[in-house]
Amino acid sequence: MKVGILGNMNNNGFAIMRYFRDLGIDAHLLLYSDDGKGMSEHFQPTSDTWQYQTWEPYIHQTKIASTYVTALEFPFSMFHSATKSVLSLLGWKESHTHSVSNTTLQQIFADYDKIIGSGIAPVVFARLSQPIDIFFPFSTGVEWVADRQNKKAFFAKRIILGAIMSHLRKVQIKGIQGARHVLNSETGLTEVALMNMGVKPKRLMFPAVYNRESIPNIDISTLPPEMSGKLACTDFCMFSAARQIWLDESASVSGGSKNNHWLIHSLGRIKQARPNCRILLILMEYGADVTATRKLVKELNLEENVVWVPLASRKFVMQLLALCDLAVGEFYETEKTIWGGTGWEAFAAGKPFLNGFIFSNNEFEELFGIPQPPLLSVRTQQDIDFNILNMIDHPLERKEIGEKSRTWFDTHNGIGLAKRWVDLLI
Repeated sequence: MKVGILGNMNNNGFAIMRYFRDLGIDAHLLLYSDDGKGMSEHFQPTSDTWQYQTWEPYIHQTKIASTYVTALEFPFSMFHSATKSVLSLLGWKESHTHSVSNTTLQQIFADYDKIIGSGIAPVVFARLSQPIDIFFPFSTGVEWVADRQNKKAFFAKRIILGAIMSHLRKVQIKGIQGARHVLNSETGLTEVALMNMGVKPKRLMFPAVYNRESIPNIDISTLPPEMSGKLACTDFCMFSAARQIWLDESASVSGGSKNNHWLIHSLGRIKQARPNCRILLILMEYGADVTATRKLVKELNLEENVVWVPLASRKFVMQLLALCDLAVGEFYETEKTIWGGTGWEAFAAGKPFLNGFIFSNNEFEELFGIPQPPLLSVRTQQDIDFNILNMIDHPLERKEIGEKSRTWFDTHNGIGLAKRWVDLLI
């Protein structure tokens, strides 16, 4: 069975492809033309593996763009270049997007027995009048249906492309409705959007992080002096790779506050509660509110306890996690919201993970059919203090939770989950 995996948002497709090949499936990653470009440049396959040459033969670049242009068929596609020229005069720039004929699409997928896809994949197969075997949305609200990227375009673009975007939405819905399996683990807006189009998704997560490669140790001496010096003498190290989004304006645009400032305030209180413990928090320069977080760190006199690293590849993130005692995610206040990539990375690395988790008793298991992970759950700011202090004071429990996290990941995500996906295809 030859399987094509179309799309590589956040290197999810690359992770699925590697797990499938480990399971004996002839899986190939088919990259969109805009995968790993622009703001997603740090999500290229080379950023996620130390063994790229092993996987390179199974990675293929396509001309399919995960944008509105893929919904255009002849004769409308012939106007695309002219439309782009007009929009460029209005200040809108777009690259890596070219219309693709049905003949080209048929050639791309001709040799594959099964296709898995995200992004604009349903549009592609609606154009081909074929069902996609597995579709899994990555955008809250389903990409191109009810997600925010459809709603935040500037006025001129909405006027000029309004009809195209409406057509795109209709074709995307048609492709999703025709999919053999729709998998989804977001129980809020995404599930509502799918149900509204008459699709009942399977509540199944996706293998987001590949953890079956050995990770080379970081040579601390090669890190920036400020960071290497603090790492060398810390007693307790935390790492949060989450985007900094917590000011009201930023949260309204992104879809909700991650409440990163809760962690900073908690660090200040914990520093006072454990004055003899040298605590270090590593943060990533990622998100709209990095400047605001830096300011808060300075206001609370925590600069000696905080180190910033530039937006980095997952390879580097996993190396940093290996050096740390605790991974920290996001603190959404919405119910039944699970973690993002920071959580999967923490579980895959076998580290205790601190994150918002607002589920009632047994609700997680009832929703997803698997036991909840051994994460350190947060509902309020006080929960952050309690969990961090507990991890500082009980290193053996910290190690045990990390080991359980890795076991949970391998069983219910990672290779264990990939087996369930293969079973669906078979």
